[in-house]
Amino acid sequence: MPTHPTYRIRPVSRKGPYPKVYQGSRELLDEADGRVRATCDLLGRVMATQTTILDDAGQPWRLTPNRAILPTRWALTGPDGRPALHFDLDLAGKLKNPIHRVALILLGAQEQEMWRVLDTRDSLPDRILGVDPDEWAITAPVNGQAVAKLALLPRHKAPAKGLLQKLRAFLAEADKGVVSLGPRHVLAPPAALALVLLIQEMTALNNAAGD
Repeated sequence: MPTHPTYRIRPVSRKGPYPKVYQGSRELLDEADGRVRATCDLLGRVMATQTTILDDAGQPWRLTPNRAILPTRWALTGPDGRPALHFDLDLAGKLKNPIHRVALILLGAQEQEMWRVLDTRDSLPDRILGVDPDEWAITAPVNGQAVAKLALLPRHKAPAKGLLQKLRAFLAEADKGVVSLGPRHVLAPPAALALVLLIQEMTALNNAAGD
């Protein structure tokens, strides 16, 4: 059992019928009990289209961009249709400083700043060159203290035996994870899944732009 509350986001493939834009599905599990707490089918770009996330009661949460072209903010609405969280690109900060460390600002339903998602690297060349960080920190707005992190979680927990198993374990892909540093999860499961989907797509686009 993990020492900190941990969500694991793993890719899954479901049987159709799905439209041609189907790009697989994602499940968010709570590592404490292994239960699936949120699911999502990817039907196009998360940053540009509305994405539906189902919680463990089957209730829909919707992640919606403020516009289809070059969006700068995404609203996560709960099953009641009311905004639960906003993800803001902090465009003003990025325009002032191209190597701004803030990836997203998370705002509450009343537009109050809740958390910031920061690039944890101290290496200036890495940030200039656009190398993706292995971890992102979620920090409190007042004191900047880290309350959670986005990290890679290895899929193989059992110790590998023999050279071949060790090689397979080394080459195995890792899952995305949200690790809270306090006694309980910082984000609700649909919010954590929405955050990981956005960060993952943002970094993929950055990689494509740098190629």
